[in-house]
Amino acid sequence: MRLAIDEGKKRKIIIEKVRKELIEVLGKQDKVVKLEGFSTEELNELLFNSVEEGDTKKKIFALPNSILQKIDMSNVSFNDFYAKNIDFGQFTGVRIDPNKLYNKSCFYTSFAGVTFLNGFRSGYIEGCNFTGSKNAVIGDRIKTRLNRCNGVLEAENSSIGKDVALGEKNVFKDVTFESPITKGNIVSSDFTGSKDAVIELGPDRISSIVDCRLKDATLKGNLIGCIIQGTDFRGANIDNGKIELYPDKLGVGSIYESDVIDFSDCHFAGVKFMRPIGGKNVYKIKGADFTGSEGVIIHPSVISKYDYSNCKLAGVNFIPGTSISDANLNGTDFTGSVGAVISSSQRSIVDANLTDASVKFVDPDDFFAIPGINSATYNGKKFKTVFKETISKDFDDSIKTYTKKINAAIVKASE
Repeated sequence: MRLAIDEGKKRKIIIEKVRKELIEVLGKQDKVVKLEGFSTEELNELLFNSVEEGDTKKKIFALPNSILQKIDMSNVSFNDFYAKNIDFGQFTGVRIDPNKLYNKSCFYTSFAGVTFLNGFRSGYIEGCNFTGSKNAVIGDRIKTRLNRCNGVLEAENSSIGKDVALGEKNVFKDVTFESPITKGNIVSSDFTGSKDAVIELGPDRISSIVDCRLKDATLKGNLIGCIIQGTDFRGANIDNGKIELYPDKLGVGSIYESDVIDFSDCHFAGVKFMRPIGGKNVYKIKGADFTGSEGVIIHPSVISKYDYSNCKLAGVNFIPGTSISDANLNGTDFTGSVGAVISSSQRSIVDANLTDASVKFVDPDDFFAIPGINSATYNGKKFKTVFKETISKDFDDSIKTYTKKINAAIVKASE
């Protein structure tokens, strides 16, 4: 009997049957198996589904992860693979030429255990973690695909061209950079453990570094006009040893507010402040850590919403004659600060460490009415206890002074 079945349909039926057999056989295996004797085309058919995307096709996994985990993929081609939301760390022997991935792009993918066969020469990288990968190289020209528009970070719709474009939320541990990052904005990226990462700052260069960790990266240029919200400068490198920061010359705006200079959640170790945080601008410092910085001077009147919550103010100098009032001091640590004066009028003081701060009041009872006063501390003790002891001693000393004068007057009168 001669069959007139369509060859494409026949091939599809055969592949489905072989996949079922492969799932059954590998499901019983405890070891990782290399599928030798198969051609690249046959492995593509068995392990991947081909999905049409306009005029192109992309490959996605066709088998359950539990089965893929039992396959040594060192002889599997990932050309045209759609790398989105993939954890390669669960697989064995994966080897990838990033320039041959579908659309030369990868999204929210962990490349742990992956050996790269080539460097990233063009394409787009977003939300990827390179920790534990081998031979990860990014070059030749590097920019970002995020532009700031009215204080908001938005993705470009322009084509990538011949550049490597970086999106947000990348972890670059174990990555070697062959070229500096020169354009756009860097968002939610971690350079810890990377090699030769250079970020060029300044006009027509990188204009925003938001929620980034810059350890092991080298900064070139200056931060003038730059938005730095949430950036951790600890361990960053710079040619002259210190990152010089002019607060009043930073970019105004953040991804949340358009009218403030935003220091919130920044870590300023290694940063030298060249001018006070004061003047006509408004500064947001919630969650900022000034430990290890130099030259920080704050005028309390310019702090946005008087919100110091979760700040670490070590090394900060407050302008003489000023005081902090009507503020959110939840979690604020004044240890190592100089000249901070706290009035008895505060919104909240939960878990604040008031060590090295002074207090100003008319009636001591006003302090006891501040929300959260019971959890505030001073030099490792309850602030409330220290405050009462200090008040008592101050009053006792004053009374003793008057008593001494009275006694002296009586003695003189009886002579």
